[in-house]
Amino acid sequence: MKPGLLFVLVLLVAGAVLTAWGIGGAPASDRAHEPAAVDRAARPVSFDTAFVQRGAMLQQRNCAGCHAVNGRAIGPGLLEIARHYRDVPDPAAAITAAILHPAPGLADYPPAPPQAYLSSEDRDALAAWILELSQHPQ
Repeated sequence: MKPGLLFVLVLLVAGAVLTAWGIGGAPASDRAHEPAAVDRAARPVSFDTAFVQRGAMLQQRNCAGCHAVNGRAIGPGLLEIARHYRDVPDPAAAITAAILHPAPGLADYPPAPPQAYLSSEDRDALAAWILELSQHPQ
């Protein structure tokens, strides 16, 4: 085997192992068991236009494979998600937390993987976009 190919394989395996151990992914302050995540989740999410547009772009790049805007896919539609969280005290924080640590809550859908690779700002932007979308469905 060529030394260059062996080096690339070692890097790929090392990256997979480090990712599996939790090195990489979300910063430690975003992990649910730490107080910083609780404090951040309690803050309101800004709904300025650029922030909502960022959420729309993130949805296309990260969520569209499993979530349609309206209707069933592998996961629930985003309008259904917005309806599910609309009556909680802070729906943006609840959606943000569900993106980081999805829990079964909507019937007949498989469990979703945690989206820990997204920054807290990205998760907030997605939540803002989902809530904004529910106010102005297309």
